[in-house]
Amino acid sequence: AVAKQTSISRIYATLGLSSEEAFWHELVLCGVGGRTVAEAQRRLSYAEFVDWCRYRDQFGSMHMGMRIDRAVARHIAAYLNTLSKRTFRAEDFSPYDQPAARAPVDVNDLNAVWQVLKGVSDGSVRDINS
Repeated sequence: AVAKQTSISRIYATLGLSSEEAFWHELVLCGVGGRTVAEAQRRLSYAEFVDWCRYRDQFGSMHMGMRIDRAVARHIAAYLNTLSKRTFRAEDFSPYDQPAARAPVDVNDLNAVWQVLKGVSDGSVRDINS
């Protein structure tokens, strides 16, 4: 798997928190283990912590907003892939899941995607390759 650095983990890094500390915060924010990081660290066993780490590695963030963001991005990419010869990925539409080393998105590309979506919504575009 390609390691990704989400904008949330970049924020934690800016605050000087390690990835483990950031993960403890995410657990608590999602209601796992207690109301504070200290409480969660006391209440969760090492085995349970490792289980949560495995869960997050397999399924991604537990944050509901992030899960919705990813679901919407997957649907947009799948829909545009039916209209285009170009291949879109969910990451193209999910700003929180950009690989750390990825180049910034060109504003012209974003404008082109917006025009396609606008055309699809008003019925004037049926195939973005024509």
